[in-house]
Amino acid sequence: QLLTATAMRLGTSIEDCQGPELITVVEMLPQFVPFLAQKQVTPLVTACTRGCAARITELTFSDVCVLMAVLDELRWSDPPLEAILAQRQQVWAESQPLQGCLQELMDFRHTTRRRWTPFEDTLRTAVLNRIRRFKTSADVAQFSDPPRALGHLLELNLAPRSLLEAMCWWVAKGDRADADTIIMLYEACKKRGVTDHPG
Repeated sequence: QLLTATAMRLGTSIEDCQGPELITVVEMLPQFVPFLAQKQVTPLVTACTRGCAARITELTFSDVCVLMAVLDELRWSDPPLEAILAQRQQVWAESQPLQGCLQELMDFRHTTRRRWTPFEDTLRTAVLNRIRRFKTSADVAQFSDPPRALGHLLELNLAPRSLLEAMCWWVAKGDRADADTIIMLYEACKKRGVTDHPG
């Protein structure tokens, strides 16, 4: 009865929730739904999905992944919302600073929140496409900490030749590269057959 009362109250007050609060409610849905009648589930989940669609600009990449993972877990289909979210994710991945995209990817690997693999793949593809256009040390400067970024990208298997060559130019300029970074870069270049680079 308490669960039912709580669910009904949530369903009628969703319109008052901001984006982050709404996602908190969404994350609770799998706990509520098994104990509710279908006539209570439908309006509650519908209110959540409509609320998310209305507040899409307030949701982070991670928030959207949580939403889609929950809907998938509930086996709830909402094609219009899914289309909006997919478009939002694509735009986000292509417009955010590269450092922010990389950080989101790393957060995915260590998060305790639900993960939605299709959107994670979208972000990986966007990051890889941008890195493939690297040519100079100036491109590497898009990362706040290039050595750490290199380590993350190697861990994610997102280190194409273009990245390694640009990192070599960055090291050759004498920018903040310590011995560990040089060794990591050397090993990565050797493994991938990148030999015609500075230094």
